[in-house]
Amino acid sequence: MNLAARSGAAGATHVRNSLRRAIVTGDLVPGQRIVAAEVGTALGATRSCVRQALHELAAEGLIDRVRGSNARVRAVPIGEVVEILECRQVLDGLLAARAAVRATDEEHRRLRAAGNRLAAAAERGEPVECFRLGDELHDLVVGLSRHPTAAGIVSRLDARVARLRFRVSLRPGRLRDSAREHAAIVQAVAGRHPVAAERAAREHVRSLIAAIVGHHEKEPLC
Repeated sequence: MNLAARSGAAGATHVRNSLRRAIVTGDLVPGQRIVAAEVGTALGATRSCVRQALHELAAEGLIDRVRGSNARVRAVPIGEVVEILECRQVLDGLLAARAAVRATDEEHRRLRAAGNRLAAAAERGEPVECFRLGDELHDLVVGLSRHPTAAGIVSRLDARVARLRFRVSLRPGRLRDSAREHAAIVQAVAGRHPVAAERAAREHVRSLIAAIVGHHEKEPLC
């Protein structure tokens, strides 16, 4: 691989996104050691790129730095997870309400199309694809809200709970519930009903909290 293609800011972003994705999907588990030299070799990145990526992931709360340039995947306590999602419940409601009134008709049509793709994946019984499409739909709502301050806070908070969201999305029954909740958000936002949009978004996160806590009580997630 051409190392020059994995240097500078673009290289650091590539490493950060690759490691974040591995943490979210469980390819890297809490407590697992991340060896900087091995990451650089695997991803064809320079040492400075790996150091910068690890610095950014530590700032997001995804890893803990250890001796030298290495790190470990951070285990997020369940209490912290609940607190983060309680914050997201409020912020997601705000963003959905703003999207309902600030987006254009064309943007609302795009949102409906995203909702249809998610519903189709749920109908096919594809939880991993539904998780991806659910995040895509959420990002679209965030963009339509035109509220960069709240969007930035949500992005930083979600980095620490995305792994647990993904694990819970694979539970039996969660696919159906999540698809129904997303459909309610789309209907309210695209219908320009800010109160209903806020309520639907908050209900989705409340349901997610209940699913995570319920799963953790049976099988610890953290």
